[in-house]
Amino acid sequence: MLVITHAAKGGTGRTVAAANIGHRLALRGADVCHLDLDTGAATAASVLGLPAPDPGGTHSLLLGRAGTPARLDVWERSRWFDPQGRPPGAGRHELLPGDPAGGDFPADRDVVARLVELLLRLDEEFDMCLLDLRSGRSFMVDAVLAATADPRIGPIERRWLIFHRWTEQHLLATHALMHDERGLLACAGARGHDETQLLARTWYVRAAGDGEPDPATGRRLARLAGRLRLAERVAATVAYDRDLAWREHLVTGGPATAAYEAVADLVDTARRVPAGTGAA
Repeated sequence: MLVITHAAKGGTGRTVAAANIGHRLALRGADVCHLDLDTGAATAASVLGLPAPDPGGTHSLLLGRAGTPARLDVWERSRWFDPQGRPPGAGRHELLPGDPAGGDFPADRDVVARLVELLLRLDEEFDMCLLDLRSGRSFMVDAVLAATADPRIGPIERRWLIFHRWTEQHLLATHALMHDERGLLACAGARGHDETQLLARTWYVRAAGDGEPDPATGRRLARLAGRLRLAERVAATVAYDRDLAWREHLVTGGPATAAYEAVADLVDTARRVPAGTGAA
């Protein structure tokens, strides 16, 4: 299964959330791979407590500059675990890090072909592959849409998790990301995807902000989210957590954990009850 994490704007805690959702699923026994495809700033290694990756990560692989991707075992190498080692009953948890230097690049035919081959290999090896994309529109989003339109990827179940903060600008940007003439739905349709299926595979996660707004502002934002069609498929709300806001790492308790568990529940259910057979 592929879980694609994305956001219209930065500052949503997308990578922290993706890392923690993967962690929850691995604790439940799933074999999880976190694929860092953030071409702007590949920071998943830091969040997972892993050593800084050497050059030759996922970006070099997709560009044809590396033959095999670098791989880091979270259980064995993360500084957040003492002692190191996979807990009893847990599944594998690995990171394929991005290149530290970053930098976007066009999603040409060769890049897409390499991404398809990588996803096929990872799907054979892992129960779950989290694709951590950079915020906003990027060539990597185009590459993922093109790769998942490949008939060989079609049978693999997938979900999109779109993160946004509880502000007017984030709501407007998220709606545009999904629904405007160059949004995900339109681009997916141009690639041959079924737009209805993509919507059925999309969940929204309201990311942690700096506390709750006043009641009047909260009601105004709720009305706006309803008008923008962002209130219908909310997977979870990540409550403000002071420890998480400052440290940005794997968490085992506190308000954020409940939200991550809720999303993990939805992902587990999606593995058993697919959204459909159309491409998305």
